[in-house]
Amino acid sequence: MPERNAVSWTAMISGYTRRGMGWRALELVSNLHEEIDCVSILTASLDACSSMSIISSGLDSGKQLHARAVKTTCSVSQSDRTIMLETALIDMYSKSSQLNYARRVFDGMGHCNVVSWTCMISGYASHGHGADALDLFEEFWNKGLKPNEVTLISILTACRHSGYVEQGMRYFKIITENCGVIPRGDHCACVVDMLARAGRLDEAWSLVDGIMDFGGRRRRRFEKKDCDAIWGALLNGCRLHGDMEMAEKLAVRITENNHQTSDTYVSLSNVYAGCERWDKVYQTRQEWKMSCNSTDDIQDPGHSRLESIISN
Repeated sequence: MPERNAVSWTAMISGYTRRGMGWRALELVSNLHEEIDCVSILTASLDACSSMSIISSGLDSGKQLHARAVKTTCSVSQSDRTIMLETALIDMYSKSSQLNYARRVFDGMGHCNVVSWTCMISGYASHGHGADALDLFEEFWNKGLKPNEVTLISILTACRHSGYVEQGMRYFKIITENCGVIPRGDHCACVVDMLARAGRLDEAWSLVDGIMDFGGRRRRRFEKKDCDAIWGALLNGCRLHGDMEMAEKLAVRITENNHQTSDTYVSLSNVYAGCERWDKVYQTRQEWKMSCNSTDDIQDPGHSRLESIISN
C-alpha cells in the first residue's frame, strides 16, 4: 500500500491476533511511532498482548502500551472508543493474572459500560476470586445495569469455581427470567457442572431433562459441542460421587440421542472403575471400540500408545 492509515494498521494487527500470531502483531506495533497513539491501534495492540498473556513478553508490551494509552486518553474526550481502550487494558491485565492492575484501571475509568464491568467480573471469575466477582456484580446490579450473555457466563463461572451453588442458581434464575438473556449451551453446561460437583445430581439431572431432547421431545437446540459439555459435566459428577445408577441411566439417554463421543465412553468407564465394576469397564471399552470401528485410537488407561500397538 502506498499509504497506510489507522484503519489499515488496525486491520493488520487484528488479523494477526485472530490467527493466533500475537507476536507478529506486536512486531508490527514496534515499527509504529506517532501512529500508535491512535485509540483503535492501541486497542488492537492490547488485544494482541492479551492473546500472549501466558508469556512475559505479552505483559511487558502491554505495560508499555498502557503508558501510551494514558497519554492518549488524557488528550481526547471521553467516548465509546476510549472506554473500549480502557476495557482492553483491563482484559490484558486480567489475562496476565495482574488483577490489581486491572482493578486500578477499572476504578479509574470515568465511565464504565456493561462490557467494562463484565470484563472485570470475568477476570476475577477466571482466577478463582469468586467473592470479588460476586461483590462487583452486586455493585453492577445495584446501579441498574442490565447483564448480557457474557456477564451471565462470567458470574456462573465464578460461582462454579468457588462452590457458591445457591448464589449461582439465584443469579441464573434472575438473569434469564428478568433480563431477557436466553440461556446458551455453555450457560447450561456451567450450571450442570456446578450442581454435579456439589453432589446435587438429581437437580442437575432435572435441569438436563428440562432442556435436552429426550425421546424426541425437542426442548432446546444446542450445538453438538454444548451437548457434549452438558452430558460430560453430569457424567463427571456421577464419577466424583460414585453414582453408577445415574451414570448408566444417562449413558442410555446419550446413546438414544446419538451423542456418544470418546469423552463419554471415557467418563462412563471411569465411573465403573471407581465402583470397581471391572466387567462394566471392559464392556464399555468394547462398545467404544465398536463405535469407532477401529482399535487404533483406543488404548488402555495406564498404557502408552506404543505399548498398545505392541500388544496388538
